Amino acid sequence: MTQAASSLALSMVANAVSTSTSGTAWTDISGYTNSVEQGEVSRASGAVYTYDGDKTIIKAGKLAPLDLKFTFVYTEDTAAVAPFGALLALAQTAGGGTVYVKWSPKGGATGTSQYISDAGIITKLNLPGGKADDANPVVCSFTLQTPYVTKSTVT
Repeated sequence: MTQAASSLALSMVANAVSTSTSGTAWTDISGYTNSVEQGEVSRASGAVYTYDGDKTIIKAGKLAPLDLKFTFVYTEDTAAVAPFGALLALAQTAGGGTVYVKWSPKGGATGTSQYISDAGIITKLNLPGGKADDANPVVCSFTLQTPYVTKSTVT
């Protein structure tokens, strides 16, 4: 197998990230987002052995939910796109507030790939914190648990 051309490899420096509570109207939080951690698609499986033969019989089960983690810059501005206030409200909503997230490694230009979560809930939201000798900007993160993510093309 030949190696992928360097020109085809991607970095996440131009990633576009948006959130939505409806799945249709999106808020671009790219200017606040610092990282998107890789989600892991996993499926339950079952196995059984028989007295005859040396191999396992394996069957596929259901897909496990995905835990997607997003890290963003904490601010106290009142801009409509500032994510912390909206995410805190969703995390504290009784029964969990529904949220969708989509991201595009190439920045969301028409014709590029994007990944869109199904409706999920925020299972973790890290509050602002830090040390007195740390000059880095304050960041927070949230974990979205969702049944699945679809890959599509930005139109």
